[in-house]
Amino acid sequence: MAYDEFDDEEIYELPPTKWDKIKPLLKFFITPKFLLFLGIMFAIYAVVWAVRPSDDEYFYKRGIIYSRRGLYDKSKEEFKLSLKKNPDFVKAQYELGRINMIQDNFDEAKDRYSKVIEINRKNEYQEPTVVLNSHLGLALSYMAKEQLDRAETEIQKAQEIDDKNADIY
Repeated sequence: MAYDEFDDEEIYELPPTKWDKIKPLLKFFITPKFLLFLGIMFAIYAVVWAVRPSDDEYFYKRGIIYSRRGLYDKSKEEFKLSLKKNPDFVKAQYELGRINMIQDNFDEAKDRYSKVIEINRKNEYQEPTVVLNSHLGLALSYMAKEQLDRAETEIQKAQEIDDKNADIY
């Protein structure tokens, strides 16, 4: 048999590779319009990421939403995630105390409220309303445990913080 009798294409034809299957897609994705679209999407993503609240605030806000819907277990998880990012975040500590009061976990609530007061004392009372509410929460938790003398002490501390409305307490 002479060399001329063979069909060169038939002998050397290889099965299609993965690369051969991807080539048509690459022709589509490497067009100027697609690259412009990709650039715009990246810019939008960068802007959204830049203005996103810090992680502790993000989890705190999610916890508030769950709490308002009555999903207290999910809310507690979000507040704990917030505290993982920022252990001194008093609002998340306070909300955990409040939810523990709702769920009748008075000892845990006392711990959370005490932590709020401690953190605020360390930070020179940056959140006076939260501190006031924490004293009142502590008073309620002491009342629930029938420790009325300690509850009275916490109410007096709340009155010192908010002397304008002392009659209410």
